[in-house]
This record gives sequence, structure tokens and C-alpha cells, in this order.
Amino acid sequence: MKKTLVLLISAGLMMGFAACKKSGSGGEGASGDGCEGIGAMEARMKCENNAVMFCSSFTSYKWQQQNACAEGTNCYIAEDGKSGGCR
Repeated sequence: MKKTLVLLISAGLMMGFAACKKSGSGGEGASGDGCEGIGAMEARMKCENNAVMFCSSFTSYKWQQQNACAEGTNCYIAEDGKSGGCR
């Protein structure tokens, strides 16, 4: 009985740690690129070379270009970092 309880607790802890690792807090590709620390249901945006860049669990925590701004327009990102575009 004691052995079974210890095994169940150990298995639960290991699954919990594995889930935390995948949650996006420092997910793969996030080291030092401004995308670390976001959760699986969050996203970030930034401007780079006058293009809107997007990062989330959907992009495996790597920045991807969402759209390039046309000549004569400038990329902008809202203060919350969650929306943006060209104007």
C-alpha cells in the first residue's frame, strides 16, 4: 500500500513538471529573444524591419513575420504588445 502511494505521488510530480516545462515559460526557441515567459494561451508582437512579428505557442515560441508593411506605412505595436499593424 505504501509503495503504491509513493509510486502514484512520484508519477504525478513527474507529469506536473513535464507540463510546466511545455507551458511556454521559456518554451523552445524562447531563449533571449523576448518571447520567454509567455504562457500557452498568450502571444507577443513586435516590429522588425518594418514588419509585424508574432510569437506564441502556435509558432513554437519563435518569432514569425505576420505581415510586412507597405512602402509609406510604418509598423506599430500597441502598448500591451498583443496587437499591431501598419499605418
